[in-house]
Amino acid sequence: GWLFLPSASNWPGLSAAVTPGLGAPHRERMRELPHLASAAVLLHDETAGRVTTDRGGRPVSHYWPERVDQTALRKGIGALAQLYLAAGAERVYLPHPAAPPVRSEAELDRALTAVTAQRHRLALNSVHPQGSCALGTDPARSAVDPHGEVWGERGIFVADASLFPTSVGVPPQVTIMALATAVADHVAGSSP
Repeated sequence: GWLFLPSASNWPGLSAAVTPGLGAPHRERMRELPHLASAAVLLHDETAGRVTTDRGGRPVSHYWPERVDQTALRKGIGALAQLYLAAGAERVYLPHPAAPPVRSEAELDRALTAVTAQRHRLALNSVHPQGSCALGTDPARSAVDPHGEVWGERGIFVADASLFPTSVGVPPQVTIMALATAVADHVAGSSP
């Protein structure tokens, strides 16, 4: 499923980053910013990703939502657009450059066919990536030890949602703060 997050990001920089379009069309939309509202569709995806390293040792993430997640996301985008239209929006911009502005539910149905999950075309982001550096007691099955220290790299600690074993599907701020506090307490207690 999915949730709506109203006014998730109305800051100019963040709005510019997630507003579809390039060049002059994008500039025109950004000029409308004082008259725009934004919301996000929060999707608890079931797709698993992975993080590897390139030849230079830098991290490379591998992820793209599977069909079931793409379907749920499209339904969430449609429901959010319907909500804005019902609230009196003159037009709704969908998070895909191929989708025209929507002014009615009939236009919405047609426009949603353009919202295909194509890499680098559909605006996706994550605010709390989870599970990329899971903690554990076995270096073969986890990235960090139970205190958040990276296996084989003394003094390097992870203290965020990366420590989760997988995505929890809810806003995890309290759990992140608890994990970060536990890691910080350990680091502070073991410092000379």
